[in-house]
Amino acid sequence: MTGHSRVYVIGMQSSGSSIFSYFVAQVPNSLAVTDLWVRQPVPKLDVDMPVSLKTCICDVRCFLQDVRDFKPTLKILYVRHPVDIYRSLRKKWYYNDGGSFENKMRVFEDMFVRRNELFDFTVHYEDFTEAPWRIGNQLRERGVALPDNALEFPRTLDAIRDFAMEHDEWCRENFGTRWTHANIHLDKLAELRPISYGAADADSSGKMRELCPTVMKHYDKP
Repeated sequence: MTGHSRVYVIGMQSSGSSIFSYFVAQVPNSLAVTDLWVRQPVPKLDVDMPVSLKTCICDVRCFLQDVRDFKPTLKILYVRHPVDIYRSLRKKWYYNDGGSFENKMRVFEDMFVRRNELFDFTVHYEDFTEAPWRIGNQLRERGVALPDNALEFPRTLDAIRDFAMEHDEWCRENFGTRWTHANIHLDKLAELRPISYGAADADSSGKMRELCPTVMKHYDKP
């Protein structure tokens, strides 16, 4: 398997990491798990081709075990403004799935604080949606063979699913029970840009400053 990229992406639920994982999955003839469900152990996906996997932060997952099992060549932390995560996620049924929201945000804070130690690359939702090919070129520099038409998303979700199920037993046996395509808004792909929730209210900002002060301070920078 020498020479094939193995991309591991982790981010908070409602961070926009699913559309990013769909972008990474545009690598031709690659096996992509675009959304591993929370609380699920990371599969080894021991195949002779490029591989990518996206999972979400939860308070029961061991990141170091993920890395030992998956053996990524590129570990990516996907980051979004905590207030926007909160304002999106609090409306969802999985707000407390994989642990309480508060505990998940504390894990997010810890990963962000240790990002230079734990990860090879940090991608911000805001940067990706504003200038996706700037991020795409940075991925290329790190060995991810994205095609020139990746932003046209020529590999459909169905094609990605079918390819994964054809080439890996775990993918075939666990689609719909341990992994799927998550909440990707296909109607928004042509206008990939940040979703705005308007000005942050004091309560939301205060809650996030308590749970993830370092991430909030990072976003306070001009």
